[in-house]
Amino acid sequence: FSPRQLTYRSDSLSALSGLASIFKEAYTKGEDEYIAGLWLRDFPHGLLWTVEVSSETSRAPDPDYWAPTWSWASIAGEVYWPARTIERHQRDDFTVELLGNELRVAKENPMGTVLGGHIRMRGRLRSLSCITKPVEWGALLRYRYDLWCNGQVIGNGSVDVDADETAEGAWLLQMHLQQPGDCFFPYHPTALIVQILPGSWMKFVRIGCAVLDDEKLDFFDLCTPQEFEFY
Repeated sequence: FSPRQLTYRSDSLSALSGLASIFKEAYTKGEDEYIAGLWLRDFPHGLLWTVEVSSETSRAPDPDYWAPTWSWASIAGEVYWPARTIERHQRDDFTVELLGNELRVAKENPMGTVLGGHIRMRGRLRSLSCITKPVEWGALLRYRYDLWCNGQVIGNGSVDVDADETAEGAWLLQMHLQQPGDCFFPYHPTALIVQILPGSWMKFVRIGCAVLDDEKLDFFDLCTPQEFEFY
């Protein structure tokens, strides 16, 4: 669905709301919750969508609003998820927890249009020094970046839109435990690149996803889980 060219990108969630309602009743017996295009029972995995490398992407221009930045519906462009058939994404080792949903939705279509708000989560976060693009990777992999902390490259990742490459205040959010050999990016991200909102504390937006280098798997070891708001 994501590659389709909609007349109004803000209609993405509304266009799928009918199908989501049918799926909720037929496959979850009405017990699952649908949150801005993601299912609650699979929420951590749902957050790990990745921009297709050859896809042109953009976000809603101010003052328009499409969806929270952590939702695939916030992006105009093609996205995909890690395959559930891959062993590393069948492990129950996610390290983030959804604490609350404070999104505002349209009353006439609660499974469709999101008007604003945020979710509350708990997870391990650590700030980055900067993110840079390796010159030798070429134009096709224009979304691929090195992640720097304390003068060392600790992993690589992608930004969701080109404008995010100069993002200040970038942090890394651990999504699940990464084991040696899991470092196969862009198809199997293990962390999200997030950006702290200016003038705020522990309020973040998503700007990309990433993996750690095998030599830096201890990057989050000294981090304790913290509560934060995700917009």
